[in-house]
Amino acid sequence: MTSPFLTIQNAVSFELSKVPVYSSEVWRQTILQNYREGKSRIVAFFGDKINEDLIRVYCILGIDSKKHLLIGAADFSENRTYPSLTPEWTEAHLFERELYEEYGILPEGHPWLKPVRKQGASPFYKMEGEGIHEVAVGPVHAGIIEPGHFRFQCHGEKVF
Repeated sequence: MTSPFLTIQNAVSFELSKVPVYSSEVWRQTILQNYREGKSRIVAFFGDKINEDLIRVYCILGIDSKKHLLIGAADFSENRTYPSLTPEWTEAHLFERELYEEYGILPEGHPWLKPVRKQGASPFYKMEGEGIHEVAVGPVHAGIIEPGHFRFQCHGEKVF
């Protein structure tokens, strides 16, 4: 697999300055190219606040069969948006939500950009309107070993 990302062996240290930094377009296309080749997975996807105006976003991809890590970054300053990876690679879903929550970098076209940690007043997904009802399950349910509480929002037979 050819990649413009830095390639290292797992558990090997390296200088952070060796990580290539690309435009968001090249960075995104490189991530998706590796996905399409079907040999990598997302190990980490996170931001680093370089200064007040600049957020650097790192993507680390793992190639388990070779014990390689591919590392690349993109800088986001004034334009803090990029086309979401999630519609094509669902593994990016939670990573993109966290990036948006922490740094305000918008993955345009993300299917469900809700907070990961900061839930506001209610930690539950809530729907309102005619025909909406809620099914509460728990604190104990036969289908799980641990105690838990679940709230399912339903519209007719469709469960959200």
